[in-house]
Amino acid sequence: MRSFVWTERTCSKLILEDIGLPSDLLLWKAVTLTIISLAVGVLGGFVGLALGTVRLPAMLLMGMAAPVAGGTNILVSSLASLTGAIRHYREGRVNFRIVLIMGVPAFIGAFIGGFAADVAPENLLIFLAGLLVFWQGVEFVILYRNRRGNTSAHMFGADLEGQTGTFTPGRIGSEAGVGFGVGLLGGAVGLILGSIRLPALVRILRIDPRIAAGTNLFIGFFMGSLG
Repeated sequence: MRSFVWTERTCSKLILEDIGLPSDLLLWKAVTLTIISLAVGVLGGFVGLALGTVRLPAMLLMGMAAPVAGGTNILVSSLASLTGAIRHYREGRVNFRIVLIMGVPAFIGAFIGGFAADVAPENLLIFLAGLLVFWQGVEFVILYRNRRGNTSAHMFGADLEGQTGTFTPGRIGSEAGVGFGVGLLGGAVGLILGSIRLPALVRILRIDPRIAAGTNLFIGFFMGSLG
């Protein structure tokens, strides 16, 4: 811990190391990120997603290096997914067959993607993260408009309640491919990408969205741990 004199260092120049934490991040930035993360956590609790696509841009705007921001974000997202996954597991909403079909390829992809983050250009990682954030926004706009028009049932799986899924070879192969691709990209940019994986689960395997949500959080935790 570095010593400092309050009158010689204004609050805007304090860093976390000054208060005993091993980081050179400015204190006001750390406080801002804490508030943003809390708000994102509350919102994510309502929609059932970790919402790392909201948290990551905030870290980048605060000047954190893309690899560091990505690694930190994926760890936070994993912990957020864990709390939700435990609740869904206790209520029987985790399908371990889907974990094998989509989760295992996602775990492998995230592991490879995590190493890719060390060699990929930082600007490329920021660009990819921006595209994913943009897509997240598009999905929310579509969801809002469809709900207003009462047409969201087919698109978001409300008509599939109680369905156990359609596991044909073609659908299984497609789901595994999506899982690997999402894991690879997510591991590289620092996102677990549950908002992309969840619609794919519902649309491809035709499964109850509640089961899909619980399984998605379960996959997200382990994927983030490997990423």
